[in-house]
Amino acid sequence: MKVALFGHSGYIGTALYNKLSAQYKVTGISRSLTGVGREISLDITSEDSFSKLDCNFDSVVICSAQLPTSNYTAEYFKSLVEVNIQGVQNIMTWLKGTTVRKVIFCSTLAVIDDGVFEKGEVSEDTLVFNTSRHYPYTMSKLAGEQIINAVCSQMSIGYNILRLSSVYGSKMTEQGVVLNFYKKTLENKSIDISNAQYNADFIHIENVVNSIETCLNIDTYNGVINIASGQPITLLELAQVCKTVNRSTSQIEILNTKKVPLKKYNNSLMKRLLGVENIIELKEGIKSIEV
Repeated sequence: MKVALFGHSGYIGTALYNKLSAQYKVTGISRSLTGVGREISLDITSEDSFSKLDCNFDSVVICSAQLPTSNYTAEYFKSLVEVNIQGVQNIMTWLKGTTVRKVIFCSTLAVIDDGVFEKGEVSEDTLVFNTSRHYPYTMSKLAGEQIINAVCSQMSIGYNILRLSSVYGSKMTEQGVVLNFYKKTLENKSIDISNAQYNADFIHIENVVNSIETCLNIDTYNGVINIASGQPITLLELAQVCKTVNRSTSQIEILNTKKVPLKKYNNSLMKRLLGVENIIELKEGIKSIEV
């Protein structure tokens, strides 16, 4: 199988490239090169740059993304549109002249608004626009989902939209709450938690790449699949796990204990379609982190 992997230099893309290249003929496609394996430097925001790309692929995996930030500048908003919307459209325009028969798009479970969880578990059919501080990012990812859905449906191409929960694991480089807590407990520094009851779902990178690989080989389902552990973890619990793993003396300072709904995602479709039964537990997954 020949696979075009967009965003192969990012966290998920790197792990996925290493996994898939052992079995498939994978071409990594990113603006920045890694110096490892078969790769092409290409800017997905420029439609003209696709002229250098081979059209003979069986499958496409899209990991490329402009990630969220709290710094809402004009440049950030521009990048969200150029990468998460126009970039995806450019990939799908190029795809129309290829032999591709399967597309996998990495999206995010952050598209679901926090208020929905008051009603219970969230399935693939649940969709309420996120009104949190990251709404520009989640709206751009929803737009990407709609582009994938529309083009693949028009062309009768198989597709899966994978909505990922918070991904963590070995070789993390991007700062996030897991890496932040891990580093602080490793150095025995105090941890300030704004709300001990705030919670999230964490999925290990190994479960993510295994799910994507399985998607490459299924043709019985088109649509959204939640990629999540199904076990919401509070920030307080996360900090305590990091302390245990690192045998840390870090003090945990709790600023607020306001009750918030548990972010419970239904992952039964992931288990049934993709056969993901052995979800790595948080404690074991954190042990794999390298800094």
